[in-house]
Amino acid sequence: MKRPIVITLFLLLALKTNAQSIDNLLTAPWFGLSGGVSAQTVFSTGINEPHLTPFTYLISGNLSPVIRGFAVPLSFSYSNQRVNYSYVNPFNRFELAPSFRWVKLYIGRASMSFSPNTFNGQQFDGFGAELTPDGPFRISFMYGQLRRARLADSASNREASFRRMGFGSQMSYTLNQHVFGFTFFKAKDDPNSLERLIAQTESTQPITVSAKENLVTEFSYNGTLSPNLNVSAVYALSQFNHDHTALSQRPRGVIPFLTSFMMSNNAATSTYRSFRLGLNYRWIGVAYERIDPGYQSLGTFFSNNDMENFTINANHQFSSFGIGGNFGVQRNDLLNVKETSALRFVWAINTNWQTTEQISMTANYSNFTSFTNIRPISELYQNNPFDYVDTLSFSQISQSADFSLNWNIDRQNISYMFSFQDARDVRYEGVLQGMRIFSQSLNYSTTLASENTYTFGLSSTIQQIADGQSHLIGLIVSQSTSVHQNQIRIRNSFSYNFEISRQNPSIHIFNLRTTATYTYRNNHNFSASIIQQARFLQNARNRYSLVFSLSYAYNF
Repeated sequence: MKRPIVITLFLLLALKTNAQSIDNLLTAPWFGLSGGVSAQTVFSTGINEPHLTPFTYLISGNLSPVIRGFAVPLSFSYSNQRVNYSYVNPFNRFELAPSFRWVKLYIGRASMSFSPNTFNGQQFDGFGAELTPDGPFRISFMYGQLRRARLADSASNREASFRRMGFGSQMSYTLNQHVFGFTFFKAKDDPNSLERLIAQTESTQPITVSAKENLVTEFSYNGTLSPNLNVSAVYALSQFNHDHTALSQRPRGVIPFLTSFMMSNNAATSTYRSFRLGLNYRWIGVAYERIDPGYQSLGTFFSNNDMENFTINANHQFSSFGIGGNFGVQRNDLLNVKETSALRFVWAINTNWQTTEQISMTANYSNFTSFTNIRPISELYQNNPFDYVDTLSFSQISQSADFSLNWNIDRQNISYMFSFQDARDVRYEGVLQGMRIFSQSLNYSTTLASENTYTFGLSSTIQQIADGQSHLIGLIVSQSTSVHQNQIRIRNSFSYNFEISRQNPSIHIFNLRTTATYTYRNNHNFSASIIQQARFLQNARNRYSLVFSLSYAYNF
């Protein structure tokens, strides 16, 4: 408990105080308030639409009171739809994020991120801070409870867990065009927390989980070595103890010895490494990344491990034409001990062309290929080579391409878009399964002198699968206008979509929508909309629905 407090005080004392900030604090206004509130109601009705909820409402808002220069943002929401609640009782947890100049605090239930390898997006109950003063130093730190003690629940498939506390910090120093960073994070389970919970609840549930401990340190560098050369490097080290209650032993190795004052050491302790090196020269860059098998951090929801990446990327812009691309190779099973190994190739090309001031085009293509090999068990355990001769090797191929054209003529616009997607699994004997999708759309819009805008659009989508194909065709017509000195905006639209399939009956869908928005004194916004939909299905009952919504928003 003393260590995080000492570290926090050390970080605060390391910062240079600024007297001018104190003067501004004394002269700042006592109180200020900004934010906004909004309310929305939805009325729904329909024939043969049992899932529609007749009436729903939502009230939400955000407030940002400023007291003597300190901002304390708050947010709230309430709805009659319980499924939308974030928590069963939202008042059990709170979050405050006051800030003043270069100081931002996190109090209560908070979430912070240091880096993907150390502490990234984990929620905790405690406090944290981000300090970004003028100068070369930047410091962030946190301390709090990452997980509370809880018993296993077979009904919800929930495992038991200990109470887990954590603390960490991220520091950076900028020298000219060089940025040096250091990050550490420590988390540890309380082995007595489950025993206390079992005693309080008088449960007879046995403890089947182990108490974990983790210490992650990371060094990073990002800098410009010459006008055209940029270098970035990240090295992370994760010491993970799967059961810190086991019998301790003397540290073996330089790293366990140096960190023995913060990390327990026994037979359940392992050390994992991750590093990444990137070079960018002018318009081309290369990067290499390697993550040890088993790498993990208690400060992240998910950790990549057992992975090696090599990537190349290039981008160059000519006068009116730009082209870029990237290529990457990824493989797993770095120790060659898994039953399944994978090798992936990814490459993509993207282009843009501004032929004239009125015409622009873009084209992109990407390809993802994965080779998977399931090795025979005899190869792993040296069994009889004739015991397991049924191996599996297959490829997964996913490719996509798109093209877009945009043409502006005075107050008229014509746009065309085409896209193609192909995904399939392939073995040596042929295609196992796959799907292809072709989509295209053509839109035309014009704006008249009266500020009326008319839009006409056509779309077509073809989906091909092993059993056959389906064709979806759509038509949309819309009109929008402004009245009352552009304070009221009205938009009407009609769309018709129908699907033709060899396997399923045809479907026809009609939509009619009317929307009106009104702005009063720039901070009061009213809107209303009506949506009517009719769906005609062969060999089934037709469906009709009507949805009416009202909303109001006020910003101050």
